Order: sequence, then C-alpha cells, then structure tokens
Amino acid sequence: MKVFFLKKIRPLSLIERQGLIYMQIIRTLHNPLRSLTLSYSNADMDGKEVMKSTLMTRFEDLYELIEPSINMMIHHEQLYLRGSRLPDHPINEAIDDYIASKNNAKIIDEVYRDRLGKGMSVSRMETYNKCPFQYYLKYGLRIYPRIDDSLKPTELGSLAHYIMEKCLDDPEHVHEHAFDYIHDHLEKKYQANMINKFFIDHLVEDMKVNVRVVRNQLDHDSFTVTGYEQPIQGLFGDIPVGGIIDRVDCFEHYMRIIDYKSGDKDLNLDFAAQGFNIQMLVYLDLLKKETKLDPGAILYYSMKRRILTHAIDKKYTLHSAFDLDKYHAQFTMKGYVIDDEKYTVTNACDIASIPINLKKDGTPDKHSHIISQEKLDFIMELITNYITELYEKLRAGNIPILPTKSDNNNPSIYPCTFCDYKSVCLFDVFYNENRLIKSKYLSTLKEEEANEQL
Repeated sequence: MKVFFLKKIRPLSLIERQGLIYMQIIRTLHNPLRSLTLSYSNADMDGKEVMKSTLMTRFEDLYELIEPSINMMIHHEQLYLRGSRLPDHPINEAIDDYIASKNNAKIIDEVYRDRLGKGMSVSRMETYNKCPFQYYLKYGLRIYPRIDDSLKPTELGSLAHYIMEKCLDDPEHVHEHAFDYIHDHLEKKYQANMINKFFIDHLVEDMKVNVRVVRNQLDHDSFTVTGYEQPIQGLFGDIPVGGIIDRVDCFEHYMRIIDYKSGDKDLNLDFAAQGFNIQMLVYLDLLKKETKLDPGAILYYSMKRRILTHAIDKKYTLHSAFDLDKYHAQFTMKGYVIDDEKYTVTNACDIASIPINLKKDGTPDKHSHIISQEKLDFIMELITNYITELYEKLRAGNIPILPTKSDNNNPSIYPCTFCDYKSVCLFDVFYNENRLIKSKYLSTLKEEEANEQL
C-alpha cells in the first residue's frame, strides 16, 4: 500500500466537503452491515445550535430510520460552557477522576517489569521513544492486531529483501528465487487473493530492475560487498542490542552499510539525536567496534517503483523499455557519507548513487549529505546518552500515554497516524499532551552552547 500526504493548497468549498462526505457514506453503505448507527451534534463546542445536515434528510428518504432507546444518561445542558460541571451532580467526581488518571504517568509494578524485556532491539527502543503506551501494549502485553488474508507491507518488504540477498550474485534467476520464497512463505495469500497476486507479481518485476541497478552501482565504484544480511550484536552504551545489516561494503579501511527499504526513508540527524531512525547508526557503531574499520557511509536504497522521466520528452510509461544507463541517476540513495576534506570515500563511490553533488572543482556543494567523523562522533554521543536515559525509564516501568509530535508536523514522528491501539489508549486532546520533538535540535544545541560561552 502506498500512502501519499497531500498538501492542501486552499480550503475546500462546502460542495467539495459534502462530496468527500458523500464518498465516505457510499463506502460505508456498501459494507455488509446488519445495522448502521448515525449520530450528529445539535450544538458546537461553544454551545451554539447547529442545523441538521441535509444528508439526514436524504437518509430519511432512502431508509427507514429508527431512533434507538439508549439506556444511558445524556446531558442536554452545555457542559463545555460550565467547565464540564453540573451543579451538585455526581458526574463531577467522575470527571475529576478521569482528569487525574490522564495527567499521571502510569508506572508498571516492579514484579511485572521483567516482562518488558531486557535486551532491547533498536526498533523496540524507537517504539518506546515514539509512544511508551504503544510499546507496553505491543511488547509488554503482546496485544497484536487481528491477522487476515491481506498482504502486509512487512511481508512485501521481506520478499524484496530476500531477492536482493539472493540475486545480486545471481541476477538471471530473480523469478525463480522470488517464487521459491513465495511458495515457502506467501503461497496461501498469493493463491487466495487476486489483489495479493497482482501486487506480488509486480513487485517481482520491479525487483528485476532493482537488481540490475544495484549491480550497476557496484560496477561503478571501488567498494566491494563483504556481507549480505550480516548479523550484528553488542553493547550500545550499556544496552545489549542486535540486528541484521542488509549489506556491508568495504574499501581500504572504510566500511559502508546499506539498508534496503520498500519505501522512502532518509536519515534526519536532528531527529536521530532525539532517538528516531537510529537503527543504522547503532549498527554502524557496533560494526566499527567489531571490525576496527572507519565509517564511510550509511545509505538507504529505496526499492519502490519509480516514475522515471526522460531528460528530453519528460515521458516514461510503465510499459516503456528500461534503459539502465539513461535512468541510473533516478536511483540515487539517501543517507550520509562520512568523509574528510580529501573526500576519499566520496571519490571511491559511484557518484550518481550517493546523495552528493560535486561542483566543478570536485568538492561537494552545500546540499550534499556529507558529514565529518567529528560530527558523527558528536551525534553518536547524543544518541547514546538519550537512549540510555530512555532505557532507564523503560526499565523503571514508566508507561505514560505520551505520543510524540514534531514541531514541524513531520508525519514520520507522529505515532498515532497508523496506530493499532488508538481505541485502547483513549488519548484525550483536552487532557493529554504530546511530547514535542524539535526539527532544528542540533542548531538549537549549538546556539545554547554559544550563549553559554559568552
């Protein structure tokens, strides 16, 4: 499934808003439901009366609507105008208890804390960093979403990773390797659902292109592959972690690690210093300790289908012949190159495949993603301190309902968007808060350090 975030250029008109509502209603009515309950407000948040939607009139024309007899206390008075209070009413005590429970952090009893896990994977730590309560439900209580026959993004991602592992050295047999994996892991879903079959078949065809592109990238640089799906484990600070690196390349005394992604992903150093998207940085640190090699690059290769453009006619269809040389630059990886002023690592890489643009004098421009070893060490120190403190909170059983949110509304930081547990935590916008993540964190630290020196 591909998700697109659309930037709204202008407010929607009344007719456009009604059109979207109509579409949602049509989708709902086409579901095989025994009954459907409709509700609407008689007043807005300020207590002003609002008119009943014309949609209700249309429903009354199409269906026989039955007003249910609900055995519950409904207050017709405007609670928000009274601070959610009714004079001399027992509801006030219930509201006070609710507010107190929302404002207090939940601490797991010490006898149960071992169930939270001791040796944390990086992905688990990132989940706790995003939302402690989501972590607790998923890894503490082990509550998982219901499994159905639909394909999950993780399943497609595992297939794509398997093809990369097996076929970079055997590019002529992508189809055979892919269907060996499908037979062993996805056969039931592949045969039972034509939509699943469509997505899997197209993914295999896309991966044939990706294998050709990655092999071409390797042919144009001085790095050589030294490991696929390489396991790594060790201590990050005092925390035991481990994982798998998709690919490790080496050149002289430099190492380069590459992560294959089924979607778009980049390394944001400001967010990394606050514990987000740190998995590859942690693996790089562990590999450095294990091999004694110098970090050269941390890169993300996106395996998703590109909409390719021709430099002249600006057209490329899904049925066009793929010209590897012409479209090679469309597959530039994201991430960072770690280099000094000699640019040894940069020049050893296929320049078209790394996120660096060279000027006429051979030096990178200001938009290039290149950092020094000194800056990388500084960021790793920040991450180590941050994760150590985070881990101590986790082991103390601190599980507040406190999802994160970035100050620039970056969707990758907000964990509630696709959370499977939204109906459980009952996050209340009136009483709960988000933990704010700074999009300019490193520059803020630099300014604070400069002010301290004055």
